[in-house]
Amino acid sequence: MNLKQRILVALLTCSLATNVTLLQAQSNTLDDVHLFQIFHRDASFTVGPYIESGFNYDNFTKYFRMANFAVQAGYGLTSKFEVGGTVSFLDLDPKLGDRHSGVSDLMLTVKHRIFSGATKFALGALVILPTGTDKVRQGRTNLGAYFALRHPFPSGIVTTANIGAISGRDMILDHVEVRLALSGAVIVPASRKLALVGEFDYQNEIDYQIFTAGLDYRLAPGSRLRAGVGSNFGIGNGAPEISFGLRLLQVFAHP
Repeated sequence: MNLKQRILVALLTCSLATNVTLLQAQSNTLDDVHLFQIFHRDASFTVGPYIESGFNYDNFTKYFRMANFAVQAGYGLTSKFEVGGTVSFLDLDPKLGDRHSGVSDLMLTVKHRIFSGATKFALGALVILPTGTDKVRQGRTNLGAYFALRHPFPSGIVTTANIGAISGRDMILDHVEVRLALSGAVIVPASRKLALVGEFDYQNEIDYQIFTAGLDYRLAPGSRLRAGVGSNFGIGNGAPEISFGLRLLQVFAHP
């Protein structure tokens, strides 16, 4: 191998090492693995636009059963600033009364990364606009703000935490309250393509607490299949006794 070839090999090796280091720095908090219950209210940031569509079924034994066909989307305007939105088609089957279908209220979110170290911190806000159908318990205005973090461990496991406040009417309790919202999650990379997700979410005032377990599988670069199941285990009436869903997440290349 002559001198030019050695220099070329050295440059390629340095370039590859740099790219691997950058990739690890970007992925050590597993930002490509989203949470299930608080999809947008998290410290994850996605490069480029993304959209998730899917089906969810919730059974509130004392109140109603609900099928939810949702679309969630977001766009990372910069590496530290992201906007998002969620809208659904709901099929509501109450324990008492007639079954109805309609569109949900529109939720809009914005979040900003405030630190860029190994642990990621974010501040965010949300607004729910009264664009939905009254007969499926929509037509409410909610406001919220939150603080979230993601922390990686040397083992590859990532923990998340979220604390915030939400004001406005709930689907079950028809009165306005400012409620505390807390959540925590653990993301375990089981393989290069599969991640296991465990979550706990809590909101006071509306008796909402739910445990969720999910699988996040990378089908192809930018495409992920996600399945989750949750339950309140009889602890509170504000969350479903059983919840399960199947979703497809697609991340698009930055223009």
